[in-house]
This record gives sequence, structure tokens and C-alpha cells, in this order.
Amino acid sequence: MAAPKGHARYGPGRTKGTPNHATAEIKELARVHGPEAITRLVTLMRTGATGERLAACNSLLDRGYGRAVQPHDGDGQGGPITIVVTTGVPRA
Repeated sequence: MAAPKGHARYGPGRTKGTPNHATAEIKELARVHGPEAITRLVTLMRTGATGERLAACNSLLDRGYGRAVQPHDGDGQGGPITIVVTTGVPRA
């Protein structure tokens, strides 16, 4: 149930749209070092060991294009999600 307009929201948490000040501070600190981090990732991508190269490539692609979308359905085509619960308890 939504809170009436102009009133505090029901339940815990911030009102929708209110920034998280702790997160904003950390994001700003990370942005200051962003160019250096990208330069280091490019260097690793070109000269690092195989595992380092792969990790650097993934990090650069994630930052440049965002992470790949993960389907939230049962078959990747919009089908239902099937949940099977196995208890190990025999039925009577």
C-alpha cells in the first residue's frame, strides 16, 4: 500500500527517489580514480596472464556496455519458472 502523497512512506527504507548518501559518496570516490582504473584494465587486457586478460576484458565490457541481461523466466523465452522441492521424506 502506498503512502498518501506528501506523507512519509509506509514501512522501512527511504522514500522512492531519495539518494543513498553513503553509496553516493563511494561512487564519487570511485569516479575520481575511474580513468586510472580503465588504463590499468587496458594494460592487463593486453599484457597480463590469460586469466587477468579475461577478467580485464569482462570488466571493461561491463563498464562500457553494462552487464548482460539475465532472463527471469523458466526457459529464456518467457515461460513459467518451475520449482521442484525434494524433501527425501517418503509419501505414505
